Amino acid sequence: VATTHDTPERHRSMAVVLDQTWQLLHSPEQRLLAQLSVFAGGFSAPAAQAVTGAGPLALAQLLDKALLYRSENRFDLHPLMHRFAQEQLARLGADTHEPSGLSLLAATRARHSVFFLTLLAEQRAAIFGHSPQQAQATLAAEFANIQAAWQWATEVGAAERLAPCLSVIMHYFELTGLYETG
Repeated sequence: VATTHDTPERHRSMAVVLDQTWQLLHSPEQRLLAQLSVFAGGFSAPAAQAVTGAGPLALAQLLDKALLYRSENRFDLHPLMHRFAQEQLARLGADTHEPSGLSLLAATRARHSVFFLTLLAEQRAAIFGHSPQQAQATLAAEFANIQAAWQWATEVGAAERLAPCLSVIMHYFELTGLYETG
């Protein structure tokens, strides 16, 4: 059994381990890992591409370094890594700006919101039509991301993005019983 005295300083706290892991990443990997922290409840490769610009190779590199894990067709970050990456995005976001003039954090959250609110609106025909179960499954898999996208749109005053989604989310709540749970 190792004691604290036997353990190298770099392994004595999770914060130090995460920070040292971060320092070993190349700048594009740091940026990508930080941007992936905007996802809630995991994400698909197409979502990562749309929100961060990450291709399959970039995701595979983070998988190879055990910074992401994959379950079926979804990727996710360990909760400790997710929290650390969120902190890094906040730090990078203050110093880095996109061509749009938005901070990295604001631009990433904006793309996340657009992607998931569009996904929600696109479920209209299915949820009211012949395949409500398929729409329910899609929305259930992305519900945490949809909530985060909705919250961001509300925070920045982008109510016009929510209007096309209202009837879809209300019907989803009715079908799943979420309406009753508040």
